[in-house]
Amino acid sequence: MLCTGDQGEQFIVEMQRAAHDNFEDRCIFYLSRLIHQQKLPGKDNWKTRLKEVFLIAILDFKMKNSLGDHYLQSILLVNTTTGKKFHNGLGFKFLELPKFDKKEDELENELDKWTYMLKHMHSLDRIPHYLDKRIFQKTFNIAEMGRLSAEQQFLYETHLQDRADYESTIEYATNKGIEKGLEKGKLELAVEIARKMKLENFDFIKIAGFTALSIEQIESL
Repeated sequence: MLCTGDQGEQFIVEMQRAAHDNFEDRCIFYLSRLIHQQKLPGKDNWKTRLKEVFLIAILDFKMKNSLGDHYLQSILLVNTTTGKKFHNGLGFKFLELPKFDKKEDELENELDKWTYMLKHMHSLDRIPHYLDKRIFQKTFNIAEMGRLSAEQQFLYETHLQDRADYESTIEYATNKGIEKGLEKGKLELAVEIARKMKLENFDFIKIAGFTALSIEQIESL
């Protein structure tokens, strides 16, 4: 996933489940490509600084060339003699989940909380009390969607579309003052949902319960 920060800096964020050969080479290649794609303003190019580029990798394995026991590895360009930064516009962060072994009551900061959540998301059935629901609720909603069966996901997405379309229909009918337009819009929406559900081979009784159409209407579609 490619993200852009407020100052134009770019982040590649990826999740990697298994190690493979030359993983570090691939990470360097990704960032090099971002640098090469930057367009400089004609002549006097080097009066303009390059945008900062970073890679954030969330890993479900331990890196072969890991530099320590801490679960977060930060890599920058440095002078190997002095240890000082050579350039701070190019960097890598590797979050190695297998190295994180803190328990729920041992979390000390926001990084600990995020890492704990990423590592244990598959087994959590609720938002732990230590997580700010305003920040983490969306993440949990996405994870819950990932657990749904194909049928459940179809119904959920159809429900969201149903609600959005229905609200748009109400707004249109209210603005225009056309009562018949509202009823027609509701019927057309129900018919469209029923058609989609038939294509997915849903039972007609389920379709009727979801759309309020009769079995005869559904059969005729």
